[in-house]
Amino acid sequence: MNALAIRNTLKSTGARAAEAQLALISHEQGDEQLAVIVSELSPGEIGVFLGEGDYTKPSQVTAFVSPEQLVGALERIGAKWGDLNGSSLNALINLKREVSDLLLPVLLHAEPAHRNKLLTALLKNSLAEDVVVSLPLFEHGCPEFLADFEAGLCQHGSWQEVYSDIHALNEKFFEKLRREVLSLFPKTDGEGEGEGEEEEEDPTESRQAAALLKRTLQALANRAAKLVEAHPEESENEDVFRTI
Repeated sequence: MNALAIRNTLKSTGARAAEAQLALISHEQGDEQLAVIVSELSPGEIGVFLGEGDYTKPSQVTAFVSPEQLVGALERIGAKWGDLNGSSLNALINLKREVSDLLLPVLLHAEPAHRNKLLTALLKNSLAEDVVVSLPLFEHGCPEFLADFEAGLCQHGSWQEVYSDIHALNEKFFEKLRREVLSLFPKTDGEGEGEGEEEEEDPTESRQAAALLKRTLQALANRAAKLVEAHPEESENEDVFRTI
């Protein structure tokens, strides 16, 4: 079985059937053959497989995704989002978590050397960098974890581990990202006022974070739309440019 067979199954039967074929290849032929097949898949196809998994149950392709494939998959994730103006904050957060489910398994299950290559590729791409800035928003520990950063206290399997890995890779770039996130929360450096819980839910407190999140997600949607226009053959498989 080769990449063409996997591609045909993906188009005709869907991601779950193709995922089962990949698992069979891994069992019968080993990871080396699986790596060869994954290397021949397009970024859009990689995105379909990653969309079927999550951090607790990653896709068979996860360990073999190249930096270029990961960036390409990320650039295609918003193809059917359209115009996000008027979207509720909850809707935006749900879309962001779909993005997290694509990125986190690849980044956090990778061997250290490969993880560094993946992170480097993401941080060299301006759109992907904006996505990394958005990952902590409206998640547990944001902004507190970054305000009093200690890598050893990160929550594994979450955005906190990604930021700790970036800190280990490039401390200067980590500080840039850290400042960008903290700038969205004016009271991060002070004691604040009020009752705490009410302040966290106050829409004025999260307005800047929500605005950045919407801009980033809209940029993903716009980028994917351009890729659809440039590569119409990819849209023949609806799963490649899937609805989130």
